[in-house]
Amino acid sequence: AEDPRAPRFTVAQYQQIKKEGVAMGEFFEQQMAQLRAWRADVVDSGLALDMLYLHTTSMGTAGARSLEELRA
Repeated sequence: AEDPRAPRFTVAQYQQIKKEGVAMGEFFEQQMAQLRAWRADVVDSGLALDMLYLHTTSMGTAGARSLEELRA
């Protein structure tokens, strides 16, 4: 079951959205709107984009960070 306090983006969700014809840019905007509805301060402060950037490699792919790196 999904935990609304810790939302996740899964491959299955992406594939469903892609099948429905929603482009990645549209998906990003939808997710940011949902995040803003949940915690506007996270979006408005730039924290959401900072976290996204932190979890993206220089090649534009998903990256992983340790808890220690996130706390730094």
